Amino acid sequence: MANEIKTLDNDNYDAMAVLMGMDSPTASGTKRSMLTRLAIQHESIMGKVEVKGKMKNMEIVPAGVYRLDMDGDVKVYGEVVQFRPFIQKQMVQRYLSDDNRFVKTMMHNNLKGDLKDNNGGVNCGRPSGYIKDWNSVSTEVKTLIRECKRTNVWLGTVTLADAVFADGTDAGEYVEVPVAYEIKNNQAFKDSEAIFKDMFKRKLTPLQYIVTLTSEEVPLNNGKVFFQGKFAPNYKDVTDITDAHIQTLNDFNDWVVQHNEWISRVWSEKNLLTPTADDEALAADFYDVDGDDVEVTVDA
Repeated sequence: MANEIKTLDNDNYDAMAVLMGMDSPTASGTKRSMLTRLAIQHESIMGKVEVKGKMKNMEIVPAGVYRLDMDGDVKVYGEVVQFRPFIQKQMVQRYLSDDNRFVKTMMHNNLKGDLKDNNGGVNCGRPSGYIKDWNSVSTEVKTLIRECKRTNVWLGTVTLADAVFADGTDAGEYVEVPVAYEIKNNQAFKDSEAIFKDMFKRKLTPLQYIVTLTSEEVPLNNGKVFFQGKFAPNYKDVTDITDAHIQTLNDFNDWVVQHNEWISRVWSEKNLLTPTADDEALAADFYDVDGDDVEVTVDA
């Protein structure tokens, strides 16, 4: 693969920064890869438990723990996650409730430009640029903007001790599991992004450090609560980079490229099949539908 890394040059920090999320990757991968997903469990999981000879409905897995969504619909849960970050990318995504699907953009190092999405548009339909007067924006556009979630994507490995299954039974320990963690909450987005900025400011290689992930309960105005991620990096303990780390970094890089190639392909297909009004107008300028000769003058 053209984007495969044989070694990491600790004296060439700019090159490492490009790979880990401070600039765009330049080559493509060909392997198809499936990644375990890391997410916060926002609702308690209830189950029947025998208490003094009677079956009672009780909380088995509390809300606010982390969840690993693995291949084969296997899910395990744990309160504290040790996360080793390899790559950070960003994208926009929007959930379409009527279609029960997500619109997602390509992944990039930041959200400063327009990003193609798998709906054939850009930025999931969110208007580009800075909105000076929010009050002048229509209700429909405000709703659209709120539905479009900035997403910080952390690709890394997870160690989860004392994990349990949904029925509360012991799932053991999961060590250095490659995952994708999509961080959509506004505050968590800022906090996680700040960690990578701090690492690059210090000229640290992210995969050499562990970030402890926990969650925090946040009350809502309607009396309900939600949970947002909390991030605590440990800069004291430094891990030596191994060949296995380099291979994992290559795999993550391939996964990002595959995602972007898929979005780009779907975007092209949708725009090819559905010409815009501008496309049709341009075609009308070049073709005489009545069969008359068309004279085209080109200024020298």
